Amino acid sequence: MLVRTVGNPAPLLPVLGSALQRVDANLPVSAATLNTMVYMDPYFAVSRIGGFLASIVGALGLLLACMGVYGMFAYTVEQRTRELLCAVATVACCLPARKAIRVDPVVALRHE
Repeated sequence: MLVRTVGNPAPLLPVLGSALQRVDANLPVSAATLNTMVYMDPYFAVSRIGGFLASIVGALGLLLACMGVYGMFAYTVEQRTRELLCAVATVACCLPARKAIRVDPVVALRHE
């Protein structure tokens, strides 16, 4: 049985102990904080270890998912590199052609 108190639970221990002894004389009575009970009880230790292992597995899963997304992104970029280079080359060829179109042919012939 857990009892929540405000402040020090020591004065309530004899009263609670006598009430528990009336119910069952074989029940042990001890005063411990919940924090102490959680860290000292083997049942909670197993739960903490299980939670820690689940966290590690989750972190490894997240790492593996990130590596997969990175691999797919790198593969897609590698596949489209040639297409990207062709697009850049087309733009590089179009820019001088556009400049040449803007020049008046008569001015260009007189210059030469």
